Amino acid sequence: MERNLPRPFDWPLRAKFGLGFLLTILIPLIIIGIIALTLRFQAQTNQAEDTVKIITDTKVNTFTQRLDDLTTTSTHEVTQPYDVELYQAALNINSTNPSAIQQANQTLDRIWSNNLSLVRIRLMHPSLITVAQAGQANIEVNQKSLEIISRKITATTIGSIYPGPFNEPLLDIIVPIQVDNQQIGYVVLTQNLDSEATDNLPNILRGFGEQPELQNLPDANLFLLDENGLLLVTSERGVLVFQNYRRHPALSESSAQLDPQRYESPLLRADVIGTYQRVGGTSWILVTEMRFSEVVNPLVSTYVPLVVGGAIMLLLVPSAVWLLLTYQQIVPPLSRLNRMMVEFALSERNSDFPTLKRSDEIGQVHNTFVDLTTGFQNSVSDAEARQTRLSKQVGLFTDTASLLRTVSEANVLLEEFVRSVRQHYPNVDYAQVFLIDEATNTAIMRVGTGEQGRRLFVQGYRVGLDNQTPIGHAAVLGRPVLVVDYEKAPAYTKHEIFRHTRTELAVPMFARDQLIGILDLHSVAPEAFSERDFTFFLALNTELATGLFGLLVGELSLNGANGDSQSLQVAREGWQAYFTQHHDLAYSTGGQPAALKDWTFLQKQAIQRRKPVTAKVTENQIAFALPVVLRGEVIGAIECTVEVAQFNQGMLQTAEELVERFAIAAENARLFEQSQQLIERERLLNEISQKLSVQTDFRQILQVAVKELGLALGTPETTISLNIDPLTAQ
Repeated sequence: MERNLPRPFDWPLRAKFGLGFLLTILIPLIIIGIIALTLRFQAQTNQAEDTVKIITDTKVNTFTQRLDDLTTTSTHEVTQPYDVELYQAALNINSTNPSAIQQANQTLDRIWSNNLSLVRIRLMHPSLITVAQAGQANIEVNQKSLEIISRKITATTIGSIYPGPFNEPLLDIIVPIQVDNQQIGYVVLTQNLDSEATDNLPNILRGFGEQPELQNLPDANLFLLDENGLLLVTSERGVLVFQNYRRHPALSESSAQLDPQRYESPLLRADVIGTYQRVGGTSWILVTEMRFSEVVNPLVSTYVPLVVGGAIMLLLVPSAVWLLLTYQQIVPPLSRLNRMMVEFALSERNSDFPTLKRSDEIGQVHNTFVDLTTGFQNSVSDAEARQTRLSKQVGLFTDTASLLRTVSEANVLLEEFVRSVRQHYPNVDYAQVFLIDEATNTAIMRVGTGEQGRRLFVQGYRVGLDNQTPIGHAAVLGRPVLVVDYEKAPAYTKHEIFRHTRTELAVPMFARDQLIGILDLHSVAPEAFSERDFTFFLALNTELATGLFGLLVGELSLNGANGDSQSLQVAREGWQAYFTQHHDLAYSTGGQPAALKDWTFLQKQAIQRRKPVTAKVTENQIAFALPVVLRGEVIGAIECTVEVAQFNQGMLQTAEELVERFAIAAENARLFEQSQQLIERERLLNEISQKLSVQTDFRQILQVAVKELGLALGTPETTISLNIDPLTAQ
């Protein structure tokens, strides 16, 4: 026999699905993520290059405009005609006039006082001699400014930015003084670019570091270099100004202008994306840079998780869900099927094995197994149901046979039979037996269970032998009639007392090929009976009918042998016993019982004459009395009083008919009570006999007999004595 050895890659399905997921989904997902990040990286760097280019162009234009404004404003501030005359007088070295120099100092002092951003103002001779001045005395003349003056400039010129005493950035504005198109001197304005004061002179560095808020990009770093690499101004903290950065790429370019690109910056000492451009006609170069690490940082902190998250949401999750669903479609059903097989093999049957709503191979195998187990379980359930039903039927047959052996009265037999039917068939809510009356072609209700049976018996309930009711139809057809559900197919009429009945089964009773009665069963549940019950109840009715027929024939023979006189005698004795037990009763119109005091004159007349008697009570009232006659025996009388105008012969006939029906109903009620007493007596005797039959000890038999007889007879003391009379002993 070949052994079931493990084969290569004979892994669980879970491991195979996991490997397939890695090979088919995760690797392409990584490639797609790399491509997406590369594209986003390129877009991020392009956006950074465009941004630094825009910022540089904007700042250069702003610088140029502010320099023009500063030149114009400075010229206007110091070249007023009156001021020029004072400058001319002070600059005349050949005729030195202390008063003119003093007036020039006052003019410069006024200009300095009106512009708080100025720290020093000088009036200089073309020979570079300071003639007049105002402001801070510790501000030295910048060498660059002296070089500009020495070039004999004819227009206002912006000098260089240089450090002050506290390393603050200072700017010289050189304004030439001309008289008759001749250069007579210069006014040098020194402005503190760190000053927060607002005056007539624009500050070219105000808002130097300001820039629009950049989405997904860091703030740009702005630097202002001169042509020698000296850092004049910066927006970046931590970078020292007035330091030399000659190695910066901005100094090696002849045009001092570069399209944005990536390079190593000595200013930030980092890899940057930057550009630079010369400011107007100055020697300054504006440098705009962004650290490359800060440019790609949003890519790492935002776009990488975003791409990964998006890939997970768009590819990984759907793919994982698909693989998981596929896994769930295969592995759990197989595991469940295996578990069901084990349970079924161990006889741990579950009658509710679920089916799979699938048409694939797994669904077919699963559902085929479920169908097989369901069929087997249904067979077992049917066998158990048949066994249960057979047990009930055997019990009912046994009880019926016992009743036929022990009961000698037809009423008692039928009462105990319908009670046994209800006991063995819980789905039977009501059972009754009808006997056939061929004279009237009707079926008369003889016994019924419960309060319903008592009421119908008292009413003398009977049905016609026709197809209007299941009872009559069964009598006509000679076979059982089943109403599966009255609500779905109300083919027959039913008594109001059975308004809740859903299922009804009527089974005929034959004795010697003669229909003698109908067994009628009711249930409030739909489909409580089936055609499988037909055979059993037909056989049961045949057994019952045979014994019942003998009892009925015996009763008829007894009545026939003694004639009507004995029947009347039996009825008279029955009513005498009833009145002895219940005493004389009388009822008035109000319906309340009252003790009968005496017969009225009219009642006595009606009883004696055995016919209606009338008498006028007053001028407007008349009374009439009618005897209550049952089988020729007068058992009472009825007396009525009416208005003379209302009384007529029809009223009297109606009263006679009502009295006849009353007599029949009263007789049925008495017979019903009598039968109940007989049944109770028979039941009591059977119980006592059963208790005595299980005893084997003679003393125990005597004790049980004394106790049960005392309880049954209601006597305070009961004694049983057993002995042989010596006088009669042989």
